[in-house]
Amino acid sequence: MMRMKKRIMTRLTAFFLTAAMAAGIWTSGVSAQQVIVLGDLTGDSIVTVSDALVALRAAVGLTGLSGDSFTAADVDGNGVVNTVDALLILRRGVGLISAFPMEETEWQVKSLTAETVEITGYTKTPPAVLSIPAQIGEKQVVSIGASAFEGRQEITKVIFPEGLTALGDRAFAGCPNLTALSIPVSLVNFGQDAVNFDQITSYEYTGVKRGLDLSHHQGEVDFAAVKASGIDFVILRAGYGDLPNQKDERFEEYYAKAKAAGLNVGAYWYSYAGIDSVLSDVVEDARLEAQIFLQTIAGKQFEYPIYMDFEDDEQATAFTSRQLTDAVIASLTELENAGYYAGLYCNPYWIDDVLYKNDLTTYDKWLAHYADFPRYRNEYGGVWQYSERGRCAGIDGDVDLNYSYRDYPAIIKGEHRNGF
Repeated sequence: MMRMKKRIMTRLTAFFLTAAMAAGIWTSGVSAQQVIVLGDLTGDSIVTVSDALVALRAAVGLTGLSGDSFTAADVDGNGVVNTVDALLILRRGVGLISAFPMEETEWQVKSLTAETVEITGYTKTPPAVLSIPAQIGEKQVVSIGASAFEGRQEITKVIFPEGLTALGDRAFAGCPNLTALSIPVSLVNFGQDAVNFDQITSYEYTGVKRGLDLSHHQGEVDFAAVKASGIDFVILRAGYGDLPNQKDERFEEYYAKAKAAGLNVGAYWYSYAGIDSVLSDVVEDARLEAQIFLQTIAGKQFEYPIYMDFEDDEQATAFTSRQLTDAVIASLTELENAGYYAGLYCNPYWIDDVLYKNDLTTYDKWLAHYADFPRYRNEYGGVWQYSERGRCAGIDGDVDLNYSYRDYPAIIKGEHRNGF
């Protein structure tokens, strides 16, 4: 067995040396770095095959490493640099592994399944910017355990990876200098006092799509400039009420120009059902509004849902929760029966206090909540309208800003809805 291992290492060495000669890499290890990136021996802050070649030369005695270069090369943390380190660096460089053993030892973990782990703590002094790994070894990190980082005063920012779904109770409680979070789409479950949100001053949302909602109030819009600014989608007001002549006066123009600019498009209809309406029965009037909505958007394709907008204060006081919930269901059922991906636009007051939200769980929500952190995330609504006073290139004045948590174009096209 030992001879076999020796032959394997000899062949690996020959392979690396041959590749090194072909690539012309014969310089010694990198000079001391202010920030040590494990596996980075060429000083470019990334791990590549070139770094593996430098580590191999040191492992077989062709060059020496010292100081930070030695620390960067000792990726398994055993105090020596050998061919095992070189092979690990090679595997990292070509993407076969996402973390070195030395990195893994910093994290205390608990296995949840054969493929997933929960981080339960950190064995070292954490860096100011704590980047949670997506994987530890071959397992995906899906949660942070209760009190895992409680009281760590060194942390100023936490970057959560896509794939992380939950923070346990008090996971980051009592971190007095934690003021910034980077939050992926997947993170939807926050335990009690998981983070002191009152002290967070900076949020970054990753994995989301960015969008606007527009009505004729925006006036002239340069949709090419909107698209160039990083906006992915627009949701257009198609109209309001239960009369055909209440179509938004810029709906047709906005739709054509948004499509021409390559933007994904959705639409909404503002409900006045039961208030100064053709029908006094709020349920039947909401159904009529949906029918007018369908007439208005006929023949068009929408990559985002079409929404009924329920937020009118007069409705909330004039009708019971049962009546309004039934009105919502009646209008959305009308849209769905016509082949559309239908959703409800409302605000936290309506979803919490006006409607029977447990009767509406099958419908995606577009939630208006003007805050840095939403009361509900994508476990409750696919789109979050987070500001009514945003700014965007191509538009004069304020505009509503939105994040979308779901890949609606793929979902809608896959289900052959909304004209697809």
